Amino acid sequence: MAGNSLFVDPYSIDDFRTYLQARLDESYSARLALTTAPAADLPALGRFDDAARTATRLDGLRREYVTRLDRLISALTAAENAAMTIAQRYRSADDLAGADPAEIRDAVRPVNDALDPGTARHA
Repeated sequence: MAGNSLFVDPYSIDDFRTYLQARLDESYSARLALTTAPAADLPALGRFDDAARTATRLDGLRREYVTRLDRLISALTAAENAAMTIAQRYRSADDLAGADPAEIRDAVRPVNDALDPGTARHA
């Protein structure tokens, strides 16, 4: 496929949404595990300087993982919403054939926005 082309198979959208929901559930579970005790607490490695630095480094990694999970959750949610919008609007091949490609592109644009946190969000 060319870089700007878009192909939507309306018959596989529901399967894709099921897959997305499973990944979203896993992501929420992983985030919860990292943000509740005991994982959210600094590791008790002792009071020596290297132990304190290691604990701080490990906590920084945990916070980075949580940030990455937040981005993943945002992207999965945006993809799920886009898939739901496409599934609702273009249920049949006739609906899809009569669709404006710009509408479909706009439906999936929030996924790109969620994957690239530096871009402006579209309403």
